[in-house]
Amino acid sequence: MRTLLLLIPEGFLPLLVVAAGLAIIVGARAMGRGLLLMALAMAVLPILLASLFDSLPPYLLWLVVGALTMGLVLSLLRALFVGMLGRDATNAMVGHLAADAVRGSFLAGCRALGWVLRALARALRWVMVSVFSRSARNIRPP
Repeated sequence: MRTLLLLIPEGFLPLLVVAAGLAIIVGARAMGRGLLLMALAMAVLPILLASLFDSLPPYLLWLVVGALTMGLVLSLLRALFVGMLGRDATNAMVGHLAADAVRGSFLAGCRALGWVLRALARALRWVMVSVFSRSARNIRPP
């Protein structure tokens, strides 16, 4: 349900408020509060975020748009997997994927550091070989 609330157009705000009121009247107070908070956020956040997005440089704006798009796609995929596998299996799958992502990013950082250190060692070896081989050629035996 939370994923579907992301896709509600602005014209449905009055219906969202009415649905929140009905949910509170019926006794589903948590759902009613959530719907009311969602309606309030949908009414206020565009006003606040419009000035922020207008002031961002284009490259940073594309970065924010890409992150939001990726978040939306991942949220929709999670909802799809909850429907196919169930909540507990999806939570386990997401946990394993997150652990793999953290492990992979740590491994990538260690590999990058290893590449830099290896390049420095090769450069130092090249300098040492070139300096000592020239000095050894210039020494004459007695």
